[in-house]
Amino acid sequence: MKTLVWILFALLSLLWTGGAWVLARLGAWTADLAAAGGTVDWVGKVAESPPMLLLAKWLSAATYQHVQDAMIVLLQGLGEGLPLLGSAMTWLAPVTWIIWGFGMLILLLLAGGAHLMLGRMTSLPMQPSAGSPR
Repeated sequence: MKTLVWILFALLSLLWTGGAWVLARLGAWTADLAAAGGTVDWVGKVAESPPMLLLAKWLSAATYQHVQDAMIVLLQGLGEGLPLLGSAMTWLAPVTWIIWGFGMLILLLLAGGAHLMLGRMTSLPMQPSAGSPR
């Protein structure tokens, strides 16, 4: 049972780390777009973005086109705030990894606590119930 706790910890750690990495990469990509200035080829940038290239492998052509169109509309709407977002990325990326560290600490404490609790449960002797014969 203890092994299961640590396997679950490893899987959750991988998911947590992958999510933080994706968020940091998207932040860096957004900062690069902000550094490009006001004239950005949104269709080209969205089509070449790492998340969209990954989605292209998993989605049908029609669904991929809808997702790509939605991303273009979203980025065009955010276009005015993109320079502000680009400057915010200088401190948002470190904050992402600080939050990741706290999350990993919490996961480690939970897994360690479960490990200790399971160790105590198996070492306690079984007490006979009041109505059972001895």
